[in-house]
Amino acid sequence: DSLMQKGEIARAIAVLDQACRDFPDAAGLVQVRAEAQRQAEREQAEHRQKIAQHLGAIRQALAGGAWQLAATAVAAAQSEFPGNPAFEQLAEQVRRGQHQAELELFASQVQQRLNEKDLEGASRQLGGGRKRFANDAIWGKLQRELDRRRAYESSLMRADDLRRQGQHKGAEELLRQMAGQESVDERAALLLQTVVAERTAKDRELTIERGRQEAEDLKHKGDLAAAITLLDRLSRQFPDDAGLVQARLDTERQAFERDQSARREKVARHLEAIRESLAAHKWQEAISAIRAAQQEFPDETAFEKFREQVRRGQYQEELELLAQQTQQCLDDDDFVGAARLLASGHDQFGQEQLWQALNRELERHRAYENGLARAEEWRLKEQYEKAEELLRQMAAQEPPDQRASLLLRTVT
Repeated sequence: DSLMQKGEIARAIAVLDQACRDFPDAAGLVQVRAEAQRQAEREQAEHRQKIAQHLGAIRQALAGGAWQLAATAVAAAQSEFPGNPAFEQLAEQVRRGQHQAELELFASQVQQRLNEKDLEGASRQLGGGRKRFANDAIWGKLQRELDRRRAYESSLMRADDLRRQGQHKGAEELLRQMAGQESVDERAALLLQTVVAERTAKDRELTIERGRQEAEDLKHKGDLAAAITLLDRLSRQFPDDAGLVQARLDTERQAFERDQSARREKVARHLEAIRESLAAHKWQEAISAIRAAQQEFPDETAFEKFREQVRRGQYQEELELLAQQTQQCLDDDDFVGAARLLASGHDQFGQEQLWQALNRELERHRAYENGLARAEEWRLKEQYEKAEELLRQMAAQEPPDQRASLLLRTVT
């Protein structure tokens, strides 16, 4: 009874078992033994039920991630059932879970600092968690990420300093090296775009300025064609630069004005040579001068009118020569020669008054000679009246010489 009242049911049953063996005929001992067994079974059932209740509370807390609640439940279970291996295992699971939850919270807080670019805050937080989490891989990973971001910020600042100092090439090289690594954010890429744009603009301005200076040097040397070629290439390379377009237009205008001036001078020299030849009636020389001028300036209309002058001069000269030769024949009474000359010039000069006048003069001479011949024939036949009448008619028509008058005297 004393043992059972103390709750030591197992010891009480052991004592009763020994007593039953010692006094096998004591029925009271058997009855007490059976009652003790029933009480032991009731206590064991209560014991299992309490353990099950504790396990249920602990597992429910674990399932919900309520690590503090689980830790409290485990402590209560171990207090009631010290040394129970099930609770020992759960206690270890709760410890690991609590550590992991705290680690994840810690990592989340550090990552938040990193995301906010609060590198100093992240560094302080990592330092504060070093003792507890330094052996966890995630702590080392976060430390490496902090180091990487510090290096990133340092490189980014260095690149921007180089850009501000006008050292775009160095800034671009550094940023391209950063681009080849895992990027922290878009700032390096955006800064690279800015650097490339500024470098391109700077290179463009330098190229344009050098090109303009080279073009000016060529213009000073008088090589406007080369200057135009250079400015045209630059204008096509940088079509939106109005200054280049204007410089090209100005140079083209200068070249045009210079070419026009040189052209006018050459044309004037050609015209002078042509006029000198025309003034001297050197028609063939004038033709050669016109031909040379038109070969050099085929679109110049000023030369063509001189061709007409040459043609008219040559024509007039040939007409006058024909008239001179014909008149000489007439003066020499070479009527056959005069007729041959007039006939040779009929197609070319037949419509000219001078040719027509010479032709009439030839006909007058022929008629005069024929009249003299008839008058002489009639005189010889002593038909004096016919001869006298014909000769008087001839005398009244401005005869070319005195032969009609002399013959008229003879007839009369």
